[in-house]
Amino acid sequence: MRAFFLSIFGKLFTVVTIVVLFYFVAVHFILVPIIRDTLAREKESMALTLLATVDEILYKTKTDLDNYRNITLDARKKELKDVVHLMGNHLVRELRQRMAAGQPEEQVRGELFEALRHFQYGDRDYFFLIDDQSRLLSHPDPKLHGSDYSQARDVRGQLIVPPMVEIAKQDGEGFHTYWFNRLGRLIASEKISFVHYVPELRALLGSGLYLDDVADVVAMRQVKAFTALRDKLKEIRIAKTGYVFIFDEQSKIIAHPNPLMEGEHIGDRVDPVSGQLLTERLKQVVGSREGIRFRWTQSDDPERFQDEMIAWVRHFAEYDWYVATSIHLKDLYADSELMASQLRWFAGVVLVLALVVGYWFVRRLTAPLHALALCAQQVESGDLTVRCPVVREDEIGVLVKGFNAMVERLQGSIQTLDAKVEERTRALEQAVVELQELDRLKSNFISSVSHELRTPLTAILGFARLLMRAMERLMGMTPGENPELYARSLAKARDNVVTILGESGRLAKRIDAVMDLTQLEAGQITLQRQLVQVGLLLRDCVAHWQSIGEAKGVDLRLDDRSNVEWISVDPERVRQILDNLLDNAVKFTQEGEIVVEADRVGDWLQVVVQDGGSGVPLEQREKIFEKFSQSGEVLVDKPSGIGLGLPIGRILATMHGGSLELLPSRQGSRFMLRLPLTQDS
Repeated sequence: MRAFFLSIFGKLFTVVTIVVLFYFVAVHFILVPIIRDTLAREKESMALTLLATVDEILYKTKTDLDNYRNITLDARKKELKDVVHLMGNHLVRELRQRMAAGQPEEQVRGELFEALRHFQYGDRDYFFLIDDQSRLLSHPDPKLHGSDYSQARDVRGQLIVPPMVEIAKQDGEGFHTYWFNRLGRLIASEKISFVHYVPELRALLGSGLYLDDVADVVAMRQVKAFTALRDKLKEIRIAKTGYVFIFDEQSKIIAHPNPLMEGEHIGDRVDPVSGQLLTERLKQVVGSREGIRFRWTQSDDPERFQDEMIAWVRHFAEYDWYVATSIHLKDLYADSELMASQLRWFAGVVLVLALVVGYWFVRRLTAPLHALALCAQQVESGDLTVRCPVVREDEIGVLVKGFNAMVERLQGSIQTLDAKVEERTRALEQAVVELQELDRLKSNFISSVSHELRTPLTAILGFARLLMRAMERLMGMTPGENPELYARSLAKARDNVVTILGESGRLAKRIDAVMDLTQLEAGQITLQRQLVQVGLLLRDCVAHWQSIGEAKGVDLRLDDRSNVEWISVDPERVRQILDNLLDNAVKFTQEGEIVVEADRVGDWLQVVVQDGGSGVPLEQREKIFEKFSQSGEVLVDKPSGIGLGLPIGRILATMHGGSLELLPSRQGSRFMLRLPLTQDS
């Protein structure tokens, strides 16, 4: 017996037997309970995840409805503003034409005001006229027409007309919200009116809309959204019988897989396990991962509570709803119990097979391993020419082949070690050079950004100190004490404020460039496309930079040959691209002129900016579109900026479906912005 345990066969077979027995014990007493509990927890986690998902859907639905209401209200307000402007223009045109025909002004005004009373649009919407004394000059309601409304208040005690007059006096036009009766109705509704002062009429022209109309549109959309949500919840199942349902604070079922349950009040149902009201117990475990266990029946017989269930609940505060998911306990643990039983049976079969196979395997393993050990001893002594003679087609054979191949490779590796070391050394040196280049680029970037941010910040701090000193001198003086000195100090303080504002704008521009690039690369900026007049957009951009160019003695000229009237783009982003190009052109051009050429080539609008500067060196023509890249040495001969204008411009052009390129030029730089003219681009 002792010889058996001292032999390789005895040791290996003993170890295999112990491992197999340990495996069976571990499966029976450890793995099976873990798997059973894990499967149950997975289903519980699935239920909680489902609750979170439904909660997110409800939140998104509410957010979408709020956004839809705001968008609808904004659109209605814009329509209201346009309608008032159109009617105002029509009244002014009629007034001028009739007066030109010789009719007295007061007669024309009276006829127009009377005609306006009978004009309606939309759902009985109308116009009204108010003078600066809050008197209604024109109104469709005979009771209100011509009346003094300076003291009239709505149902909440708010003045109705005087605030509109104040808006017209201050801004010329604007919106005002109050409560007012619809035509022919006695109940007041919240109303928002737009008023516009028409000088030719010497009156405020206005019209309004009732917020109830917007609320009705939003309510229809809300019904559709909640109907879709109910249909979706009916399709959700956890395990075999688990489902999701929603009830409100009054214990009324809002959504349930069983259509007969929807709208039913379950506030009087008692949980026989605890004796408490079921909905109250559900509310007590809101947000709990443990949930509650209760008994439930679909029948009206309170004695037939046969189904034991577990439920988890979340509270959706925006609607004061409770979202719950429940599962039958027998379904929660059914799969885990079945798997545990199968796993125990499988472990027993594996135990018997493992012992039989282990005995045979150890027998086949010991003989070739002994031969392999002898060869290993020879290799250990330094004989790399030895090879193991065992030939087999199983894993032992693979091991022998691997051993022989390893010895052969070891022999070859020793012979070629010097060459490989030299090769690795060269690769390491190349990696060091690349790391040094990366370190240099990092240092240049930090130096460039630090310089561009520190320069305006230093100027701001310096001129702020000068401003403080000037203010201290001014505070110690009176204007009559020394008028000339007082005026000089005041002018100097004003100049310091102007300088501080300029440097602050410069600093903000640098920071905005970095933020724009970060948001563009993160995909957080989307285009706000609209139809834009090409000529107007180009003229605005050129006009802005003409004054800056004139200060340097540089002529800025626009040559628009495109014959394109409208284009669908984001005007602010296109203006940002052109401003960056013109900014660079003005900075690099010391004399001569800058020409902005616009032309149409096929379905493309091409805008070319040609400056009279020194141009871009050939080796830097691709680098200028890289982030934080500029011509010249950092902090020595490069212009102001941090090298983000062109990269941002190229990204924005690409988002429009176009491109931004540097064209060959004999003198100066020549940049071309290409934008598609087709609507779907």
